[in-house]
Amino acid sequence: MHKSVISAHILIDVALDGMNDPDYPPFYEAIVENQIINLFTSNQINPEEFAYYCERFRRLAGREARKAA
Repeated sequence: MHKSVISAHILIDVALDGMNDPDYPPFYEAIVENQIINLFTSNQINPEEFAYYCERFRRLAGREARKAA
């Protein structure tokens, strides 16, 4: 059986895109953050990619914090 492999970049992009949905579930941000960290610590993304995804995450998470204020 052929195992389908999804790129770490696609996984992160899909997760971050999910943060654009105004109805994303509670704790979704923590799930996305953990996914980014896990992919970095397992060497599936490099330090530069990690920094890029962290910045993108911070922008999206910060937007939610501003809405709540």
